[in-house]
Order: sequence, then C-alpha cells, then structure tokens
Amino acid sequence: MAAIETPTAHARRRDMTDRAGCSRRSEGHDFGHGEVAASRHVNPDGTLGGWVAATANVDQVAHVDPDAVVFDNARVFGRSYVFDEAQVFGNARVLDGSLISGTARVFDNATIDAAGVIDQAEVREDACLLDGSIAAGAAQVAGRARVLGNAILRDQVIATDDVWIDGAELAGTTVVAGRTIVQHHPDETPTDAGEPRRSTAVVVGKVTPSTC
Repeated sequence: MAAIETPTAHARRRDMTDRAGCSRRSEGHDFGHGEVAASRHVNPDGTLGGWVAATANVDQVAHVDPDAVVFDNARVFGRSYVFDEAQVFGNARVLDGSLISGTARVFDNATIDAAGVIDQAEVREDACLLDGSIAAGAAQVAGRARVLGNAILRDQVIATDDVWIDGAELAGTTVVAGRTIVQHHPDETPTDAGEPRRSTAVVVGKVTPSTC
C-alpha cells in the first residue's frame, strides 16, 4: 500500500496563491440539487477554501480545499482537513484530527473521529471510523459498522451492518457483514532473521450494536 500523505505535507504541497483579501461572503452554490445559500470557507492560513452551505458548519481551524464541499447539515470540527474534491454532507460529523481527501464522501449520519477517508472511499449511514483508522481505495463503511484501532480498509472492502473491526487490515473484495467482530491477530509463526512477522484479521465473536 502506498504511503499516505500527512495533512501537513499535503497542505504545503498545495499551490494556493489567493491569500490576500480573502473573506467569508454569503452567496449561493449548487451542490447538486439546486442553488442554496453558501459561502467559501476561509482556511486558517488565509486561503480561500471550498463551499460550505449555510446549514452546515466548519470550524475556523479546519481546512477545506477549494474544490471540496461541505453541505446539508454536516459538521467539520477542530483541526480537520477536507482536501481535493472530497464531500461531507447529510448529517455527517468529521471530528478533530480527521482527513477526508481524494473524491471520498462522508454522508448520512456517519462519524469520522481522528481517522482518514481517502481516494474514492465512502463512509455512510450510521457508520463510524475512529482512532486512526483509514478507509482507502474504493472501500465502503456503512450500516452501523465501527472501524477503530488503526484499522485499514482498502480496495473494494465493504463493512456494513453491525460489524466491529478493531486494528485489522482488510483488502481485496472482502465483505464483512452481520454482527461480526474482526480483530488484528499477529502471526506467531517463526520467521527468518530480519523478516517482519505477518498479521491476519480474525473473526473473534459477535458484537452488540452501539453508538459512536
């Protein structure tokens, strides 16, 4: 898996030259269902960012790239980053320390808390991505799924229903559904000197539905 660029490195790489004279002005913008009241977010570095609907909220310390959008009743809190052409909408919440980038979408009642949704990944419905976890590639997290403990979902992985994924890395076309718990499990098989140990994801039980 390719290295994931940190929010700081990404922000430095962006060529934003419209620093002077940026101010938040109430205007109108069409997010796909007709024009609504909206304004461009002013980023902490003074650059003019993406469109934020009047019904949504982005904290002043958050960063929204010029082509990213936040609309409906979505909320972006703290030092979070919405980069590239990412979308946050519905009643979604993006909490402090989170990264949404690429063409990723976070919507419905999803919660992202100190985690990353990148590439073409989606987090939707009542799902939660927490604790340094990453949804990448075309991964989808839906239903009431909980992904935490630095877990990584990539490729075409789908996590849905009431699944609980804790620290595991899932790839390929894996579908995890129902009330399954999946955890990281180190491979204890002896290895040659200098070779890293492998790890696998194992199903360890059933989960009781919970809120984020």
